[in-house]
Amino acid sequence: MIPFQITFKDFAESDAVWMAIQERIERLEKMASRITRCDVVVSCNHRHRHADRLYQVQIHIHLPRKEIVINRHPSQHEAHRDIYLAVRDAFSAAERQLVDKSQVSRHETKNHAPSYELGKIEKIFSNEGYGFLKDESGREIYFAKTSVLVKSFDDLAIGQKVRFVEELGEQGPQVTSLVTL
Repeated sequence: MIPFQITFKDFAESDAVWMAIQERIERLEKMASRITRCDVVVSCNHRHRHADRLYQVQIHIHLPRKEIVINRHPSQHEAHRDIYLAVRDAFSAAERQLVDKSQVSRHETKNHAPSYELGKIEKIFSNEGYGFLKDESGREIYFAKTSVLVKSFDDLAIGQKVRFVEELGEQGPQVTSLVTL
């Protein structure tokens, strides 16, 4: 079990709340084995009536060379009149951040930039508005006039080197973006 500390401020400590927080810390540990420490502070505002109390939960998760800090303010979440909901929301946010950090460290984040391949123009059918190119492995791939970027389709020449993005179409691989070199 990772070392942890749970601190209650401005209200009496509750064994039930303490156990609920410990269970969520154990769940975090199963998600990310690299956690070195977890500190949780639960505080309550100073309102007179019990029904008006809003709980704030702060979580500090220590990882090697990183730290995740979650700070759920009660003014932003009226549901935080219930301490268990406040704890749940804060730990759910911590879990999302741990998942995001682990995906980044494993290079599993989405890459929105297209990855261009290299090829050269093999055949052009100007009247029909399409052609074929060969990639570096020798595969012939269809491209349409609408996939040509920057230059005009009419300016293409057989043997011209290009960069392209390919996707699987209804009748096999096809070029979605083509740029001349």
